[in-house]
Amino acid sequence: MKNAKSVLLAFVSSLVLSACGGGASTTDLPQSQGGGNTTGNAPYAGPVARDADVLKFQQELWSNARSTDRCGNCHNESVLQVPMFVRSDDVNLAYDDAVTITDTQQPSLSRMVEKVSSGHNCWVADPNVCGEIMTTWIENWVGAAAGGGRQIVLTPPVSNDPGASLNFPADPFGPPSFETILHQPILTQYCSNCHSSESANAIQPYFADPDINVAYD
Repeated sequence: MKNAKSVLLAFVSSLVLSACGGGASTTDLPQSQGGGNTTGNAPYAGPVARDADVLKFQQELWSNARSTDRCGNCHNESVLQVPMFVRSDDVNLAYDDAVTITDTQQPSLSRMVEKVSSGHNCWVADPNVCGEIMTTWIENWVGAAAGGGRQIVLTPPVSNDPGASLNFPADPFGPPSFETILHQPILTQYCSNCHSSESANAIQPYFADPDINVAYD
């Protein structure tokens, strides 16, 4: 009787194990292996920048453009697409190539801006946005190298004396009348506290003087 129970127990156990192992079969999948160029995503281990301009290029343009979803997918020492301005083995050599396609006076006219603006390997939906981003990178690079940041240079106009074409009436009574158009309704009302020879805080010119001839002169 004991032997029969043992046989029955073994039989039931085998059924349970069989049920647990049922269902669709599975297969262990190997881990996916990345392919293609990855140099643009690896930490830089090449020579240090040889001067301040190369360092600024490295910080502002090279580090932004070298990733494999941008210019670094092709313009590097692995793919050998020239110019190799984002190569990862030597930032100094990358700089030497970058300056050949950069307009330092008008960064927006640079060759690399022109390319991404036309859709060449643009990393956003709108190529114009790529062009603006690239322009900003270049401006941040060349502007800082030129003296501490991008600066707007204002050029004063050449000062010229009034020519003969500016004709004024011989006297304040016109026509047109300086007295009735400007002096009485505006200047004496709003400016005479200062621009008058009779003011306690007299400031020249006296174009609001009560003497119309003094004011006109």
